[in-house]
Amino acid sequence: MLAPAAFAQGADAWPSKPIRIVSRLNAEINKILSTPEMKELTVKLNVEPPAARSTAQFRELLVRDLVAWKKIVTDAKVKVED
Repeated sequence: MLAPAAFAQGADAWPSKPIRIVSRLNAEINKILSTPEMKELTVKLNVEPPAARSTAQFRELLVRDLVAWKKIVTDAKVKVED
């Protein structure tokens, strides 16, 4: 059996999107993530259940991951090829 995969998923919205819409979308997504059906699906797929996060927490996660991956790519001298 494979080890559970770890991942982060999120929904993106234009910066000009009204905060009330972004907040509502975030709340609804978090409700879905906490349902028994979603938890059952993640077990079946052998992945960690996605964490319910605030928009600020998700932004922090993205920034932290971008910084970490930038260092990995830079240190490995990865080049993009056409």
